[in-house]
Amino acid sequence: MSFSVSFNDLFSRVYVVNEVLSSASRAALVRNALTGLENIPVHYIDGAEEIPREYLNQRTLVVSMDHGNMLRPCPGSRGQVCCNYLTLNVYGGCTLGCSYCIMKHYLNYQPITVAVNVEDAVKSLTALAEKHPDRIFRAGTGETGDSLLLDPLFRISRRFIEAFAPYGNIRFEVKTKTSFVDHLLGIKGKGN
Repeated sequence: MSFSVSFNDLFSRVYVVNEVLSSASRAALVRNALTGLENIPVHYIDGAEEIPREYLNQRTLVVSMDHGNMLRPCPGSRGQVCCNYLTLNVYGGCTLGCSYCIMKHYLNYQPITVAVNVEDAVKSLTALAEKHPDRIFRAGTGETGDSLLLDPLFRISRRFIEAFAPYGNIRFEVKTKTSFVDHLLGIKGKGN
């Protein structure tokens, strides 16, 4: 199956927040992703508030930046022992529509979002790993969206894997219900 065909079927419009284009690496990431979204209208905006209300749905993809700390502790579940998992909230929302998905019960991401300031997340986690070399840090991108659903377009997981590979105390996880793994198989030295 061609990725462009499947993604063209998922989305009917894309909004790119202009701020993401202020960095050459982010701009390149967005340009490459948009080549896989051919024939879908792309709109450049200053902020998400500019998206018309009728397009605040799962057929809309928003490319933006996360201005908080992209590295967050897993919120855990009330009454459960926390596993100290750390989340890198890059993808928000999912279009897979699994009937049993817990995300749709506690997250209401509409439209689907991608935060492309990957370098901020890498700096946060590597700084933590360097500050505490005796601790193991388990982190991943699957808390607020499927880790690999949009990854063939944005290639964010590869950047994380390569950045975290030298750190013996980082265990990086991607969680998916897709078969979109081909772009990751050739990575040398994946680390943990």
